[in-house]
Amino acid sequence: MNGSLQANPLRSASVLFLLSLLMLAISVILFIIVGRTALRVQSEAAALDTVNALLVIENTTETGDEGTISTPVSFYYVGYIRTQRNDVVNAEKALLSALELDSQFYHAMAALGYVYRRIGETTADPSEKNQYYRKSETYLKRALAADDRLVDADGESWYGSLAGLYRRMGRLPDAFYYYEQAAKVTPQSSYPTVNWALMALKEGRSDVIVRFERVQDLALRKIRAELEAYGGYADLLVAELALGIATALTTVTYFLEILPPSVHDVIPRVIDAVQTVMR
Repeated sequence: MNGSLQANPLRSASVLFLLSLLMLAISVILFIIVGRTALRVQSEAAALDTVNALLVIENTTETGDEGTISTPVSFYYVGYIRTQRNDVVNAEKALLSALELDSQFYHAMAALGYVYRRIGETTADPSEKNQYYRKSETYLKRALAADDRLVDADGESWYGSLAGLYRRMGRLPDAFYYYEQAAKVTPQSSYPTVNWALMALKEGRSDVIVRFERVQDLALRKIRAELEAYGGYADLLVAELALGIATALTTVTYFLEILPPSVHDVIPRVIDAVQTVMR
């Protein structure tokens, strides 16, 4: 376990041992479920994505003299759905189409920046990875310069995506700063705070426990307001593990039950967070 968490006087050796077993069990459960359901989730997600994309386009198109024309908003939401499916190539195409129709559509501009970050994450060549990260930074900062209150389709500040980019680039002071900015824009969201806390945990910072307590409080509020808030359950799980709260096993069960099959990028993030807490 990380030294900063071991410093908690409430943790005895036996509690730490039980917590380690709990975290190991949760990590194993997550890996097993991912492996067993990969094919089912992929087929269900493809069908759901098609339905969602059609509904989005139906509800965000205009009919003129020349027939039905897709709007920037329709392309933006198709890009969002594709990004959730990890189909970043087609997400990029949809978002570029949105910007071709409206070059000042800052929601699409920020979303495209996030897509370039995602592409960079899976690019093996360091030079090419850096190029995608630079493109990501350019689009995200340009959009946020135009509107610093800009949020994504899930209501999260795009500052959080910029912070995540800087974390991957190794620019930790910038990452800490922009997670703080995201928390100011969306003070009721646990997302920027849990990422700040995980970074602080890796760095051995002394104020990490109070941050995880804040994550727990925010995540519980989210869950009470929205019963199927899978993101809230994900952040609550991480906070409970970090704080040594025994209900973490129940939380992971709820999280996996309500996680939509079309969302592919949440479980890897949760596994990474669990592993960070276990170190």
